[in-house]
Amino acid sequence: MSRENPAQEDVREKVRNLAVELRLLEGAAGEVQARIGVVEAALREFNLATATIRGLEELKIDDEILVPIGAGSYVKAKLADTEKVLVNVGAGVTAEKNVKDALTLLENQINELEKMRGNLQQQFTQILERMEVLRSELRKFSQQMQTGT
Repeated sequence: MSRENPAQEDVREKVRNLAVELRLLEGAAGEVQARIGVVEAALREFNLATATIRGLEELKIDDEILVPIGAGSYVKAKLADTEKVLVNVGAGVTAEKNVKDALTLLENQINELEKMRGNLQQQFTQILERMEVLRSELRKFSQQMQTGT
């Protein structure tokens, strides 16, 4: 049974540590990517709400509209008011707002979501860059182990 020299044991330990860190970063990258997906879905929803509220300008009271009820299904309804809308103001609370205030609120929320997405994308990029550094180090150590140096 041959015993590795201390330098080879040190290289193996470094490889194990790098591999563990790489696996942790892969998990973190997946989590950040999932959070980006959630933020992008919210942005689509807010942008749709904004476009829909802007579309109220072209409608008048008693116009027939389609109201989504989920799963790609709609009900026909008559528009009762083109000046006020109900919007989520946070913490599950809905408030009646005039169109201008509702749009301002939604646009502020969109801006916050875009900032959040930018921060998450920056985190994701940093994680990917660190992962590439680790992979490079792993390749280097792997070559050292193969050559025995």
